[in-house]
Amino acid sequence: MTREQAIDGYVAMWNAMDGAGRRAAAENALAEDVNVQYASFEARNLDELVAAAESYRQDQPHFHIERLGPAQSHRDWARFAWRLTLDNGASHEGQTIVQFGEDGQLKQVAGFREPLEG
Repeated sequence: MTREQAIDGYVAMWNAMDGAGRRAAAENALAEDVNVQYASFEARNLDELVAAAESYRQDQPHFHIERLGPAQSHRDWARFAWRLTLDNGASHEGQTIVQFGEDGQLKQVAGFREPLEG
């Protein structure tokens, strides 16, 4: 798996419309003990992350995340920009920073909304 494929799998997990698709994308792209942190939630493993994604899908049934370009990588880290579009049409942009394990799966994820407040 390439780094871009792992990141695409992570985004696909969020965009999946059903639990089976969400679980399959997550298991392919993320380590079982993945640590994910955003301002709005924290997940300490794959099961917690899939549950968080399911909860968000229930609150916003038609939300969509799109990547805004290729990832920028440095050693075993990368960052990518994204846009989240909510059910009401509002959108938010941000960046996610990820760390890859030796197998190419994501083992750490941290997301930030833009703009960076000073």
